[in-house]
Amino acid sequence: MVTPKQIEKNVKESFILVKRDLIRMKEEMQRFEEEIQHLSLNHVTLLSEVERLRAGKRKVTKTLAVKKKEKKPRKKAVKKKAVKKRVPKKITKETITFS
Repeated sequence: MVTPKQIEKNVKESFILVKRDLIRMKEEMQRFEEEIQHLSLNHVTLLSEVERLRAGKRKVTKTLAVKKKEKKPRKKAVKKKAVKKRVPKKITKETITFS
């Protein structure tokens, strides 16, 4: 049979285990909160970096657009007139005739 002393001892041990579990859970929650805070800071840092890069990209695209507009149109290539070469029709020993 279980004596009152034994019941009291078991209850005391149970409370000790529960208290220990609660302390562990509290420590884990603190660790998670620190990790979440760290990740939030990283997130904010990354967002600011992305915004900075986007702003830089906008500046670059604006300058490129201005440069493209400033370009003068190319002159069309002028086709040179071909000069006909005089080719001899017949070659004989005595005379050469040209066409």
